[in-house]
Amino acid sequence: MKINLVSIARKALRNLDIEDLGRNKIKICYKSNYKIAQPKSIVIPKFIKLDEEFSEAIGLYLGDGKLTPFDSTHLEYTTIDEDIGKFMLEFFLNRLNVKTEDITFTIRYRFGKENELRRKWSKILGIPPNRLYIRKLTKYRMRDSISFQINSVIFRKIFQNLVESVLPIIRNKKKLRQAFLRGEFAADGKIGIEKAVNTYYISEISFCYDAKKEIWLRDYIIDILKAEGISNFNVTNGYIRVTNWKNYVKFWKMRLFDKCKRKKDKFLNVVKQMEVRLRLNLRFLRKFLGSTGLSNREIRKIINLHRTNLKRVLNGSQLLKLEQIYKLLQFSSFKWRDVIRNANLLRIGRNTNLRLENDFIHFLLREKNLN
Repeated sequence: MKINLVSIARKALRNLDIEDLGRNKIKICYKSNYKIAQPKSIVIPKFIKLDEEFSEAIGLYLGDGKLTPFDSTHLEYTTIDEDIGKFMLEFFLNRLNVKTEDITFTIRYRFGKENELRRKWSKILGIPPNRLYIRKLTKYRMRDSISFQINSVIFRKIFQNLVESVLPIIRNKKKLRQAFLRGEFAADGKIGIEKAVNTYYISEISFCYDAKKEIWLRDYIIDILKAEGISNFNVTNGYIRVTNWKNYVKFWKMRLFDKCKRKKDKFLNVVKQMEVRLRLNLRFLRKFLGSTGLSNREIRKIINLHRTNLKRVLNGSQLLKLEQIYKLLQFSSFKWRDVIRNANLLRIGRNTNLRLENDFIHFLLREKNLN
């Protein structure tokens, strides 16, 4: 879908002089009625494509960018994540024709060496080290961050109006709203992790917002979550907290964790460690165990199971872990595809039962190195 930035610009500002430069470029000048210095003109696309990448960028900016009334002369985006900093800079340069000479880059840090930090962010962003300002902090921030400030009052007004114009469209289109959630979560999302006996589990997946200033953003995110069939969430003190693996599987399907490597790695680390069991058809289960050629005693030893628990497995009151099934498959002519075809339930942890879905079970096997 294409968005006409000429109409967006005219809604954002009056007294504009818009020149069509051809090749999908327009030059915008603002003429004030007052005898003051005129804002610098800008060249932006005449049309932009509202796609998933664009929706991700909007979500990212609303999470970690500035659009407050006190910053009416510029835009500013800040992140601690290298991949997100690179993505957002390329978004403004490539999709909205912003020039690097109109951007002020600032590194903020508490620990580390200035020259090393300059070299790191220079390599990531493709910006000369001498263009990177640096500021040492004395408290709060543990990791270094990069911020880029786009110094244009015209661009700032147009971008704000662009965001306001596309949000209703994003909410009503499935792929776009999923992309928006990816961006918003990458910027302002959290994965709550707690430790149980010998394992870790996800206690919640949350979206953060400013409880005083961003009630509208809270309601917008909630509308999208409901449209995606997400239930089991509560809203308290600046957090939209989502629980239950039924929702986490839906998040995984929409690639919620993929936009921020740091958060994706955190999610995958829990997946690798968490306890997952399969409920197999009892007739197939007995056939499968028999195909190994192992005695009950040997089976118990291989999968570290007590005699009583093996009896419970055989009568269906206890489920086998994926790791236990994998060990037994080494002695059987059956393959994972046979096991999955004869499974009817997936259990995560002790209490969460999920309907078996092929793509998700194969994802689990891959991350646990069991395939």
